[in-house]
Amino acid sequence: MKSPNLRRRCALMLLGTSCHVILATPLNAQPAQDLPDKKLDKKIETRVFYGPGLLASSKEIILTADSTLKESNRNFQVAEGDESFDDVKNWIAKNVLYPLNEQVRHFDESTHYSLFLFSERNKGINGLSISVPLGEGILGSRFSEKLEELRDLMSTKK
Repeated sequence: MKSPNLRRRCALMLLGTSCHVILATPLNAQPAQDLPDKKLDKKIETRVFYGPGLLASSKEIILTADSTLKESNRNFQVAEGDESFDDVKNWIAKNVLYPLNEQVRHFDESTHYSLFLFSERNKGINGLSISVPLGEGILGSRFSEKLEELRDLMSTKK
């Protein structure tokens, strides 16, 4: 009779010791910093690639000018089914996605236009895929001409 109780006690002691070690070790435990490890010295580079999937999932594209500009029409919008929708997506692929994927890009603080791509038309801000400030940092030195080209494409009626 004593042997089943002894086994049970030993099992409980072993389980208690194991639980103590498991519970005392945090889930995000890191190796000690004083140990040399080549993997710790490498800089982890996180990059996002903006590709054709972003445009393929877009159902609506909006170009908005900020309130400091004195323009009568500050909002341009195209949606799936509009005549110029594919042309606008091609323009974005050519003029916006490539600079976004560059290793170094400079966002201009004085940008007055923003481009919004929506994946769902009915979900409002929840359907927003990406917002890109359009200025010299993205469009280059000819950004005024390129913006005019985009506005012309987006103002084409159905």
